[in-house]
Amino acid sequence: MLRTAAFQEGRVLMLQVRAFQLSNVDVGRSSILDPAELTRAALFSDELPRRRFLAGRLVQRHFAAELLGLADDRLEIDYHCPVCGQGPWLNHGRPGYTVEGRPVPLVLSLSRCGDWAVVAGQLDADLTGAVGVDIEDESSTAFEGFDAELLTDGERRLTLNTPEHSRPRLRAQLWTRKEALLKALGTGLAREPNSIDVVADPRVRSMAPEPLGLPADLAVAVAWLAVPPLR
Repeated sequence: MLRTAAFQEGRVLMLQVRAFQLSNVDVGRSSILDPAELTRAALFSDELPRRRFLAGRLVQRHFAAELLGLADDRLEIDYHCPVCGQGPWLNHGRPGYTVEGRPVPLVLSLSRCGDWAVVAGQLDADLTGAVGVDIEDESSTAFEGFDAELLTDGERRLTLNTPEHSRPRLRAQLWTRKEALLKALGTGLAREPNSIDVVADPRVRSMAPEPLGLPADLAVAVAWLAVPPLR
């Protein structure tokens, strides 16, 4: 764990965000992960991506357990995918956990980029909220057609009106905001990114990487929905 950021409204804790360097995670504890997670890890042909996947699942589990005040080996995954369903047999989609078959009162999200991961979560007794977080390297948006394919008209105008040297940073911020919000909405990239404008959307915000202990060239955004999203 590196740093913690907390969104607060008055004295009420709303959301915690933490960053981790995956190479510092002891993947020797991977035996506490569930069979579906280990099955997915085994699909990676290269050692480094496999290790980073395992490390990401471990920090997510430990983060959730810490918020809940439980031992991390008591948790069982309960992922939800709008296409595939929900349960401990699923290894992708919106993360969740159960303890002894009962859903834990927590909403959370994980994103990885290279050797870094960011986790966001909030205790939610009624499970009525939703969280999405995303982390990206500025270089990930540096391809021809990014603006035309993935940005709204308003976002493209904002990009064109931004000094050229600042555009890579802006594009990365816009993309992480889109990814974070689409995760929170539960659709992911099944919804076209250019159909959602995130310039002034109050449900999502960018975060400075340095206070989280992240490299300056990474962009981070988090989205928080207080009520179930409309579908």
